[in-house]
Amino acid sequence: MARTTPRPPPTHTQTLQTIVRQCPCCGEPMWAAYHNYRTITTLEAIMRLTLQIRRCLNRRVPNCENHTGPKRKGA
Repeated sequence: MARTTPRPPPTHTQTLQTIVRQCPCCGEPMWAAYHNYRTITTLEAIMRLTLQIRRCLNRRVPNCENHTGPKRKGA
């Protein structure tokens, strides 16, 4: 069923960052490319989660797997 009223504002906010900041393939630092946002409603609170997405910018290594895709996982 469609929502008939707007969602209430979040009561908590949390930013989730990746644990791995170095590219596992080439060893170069990965840069924060953009953020993804999610709002989760639980019985206790409405949480706004911000997930930091990182990318490897090293184009010199032709087989670097992380250059073409984002890194979302923590480890």
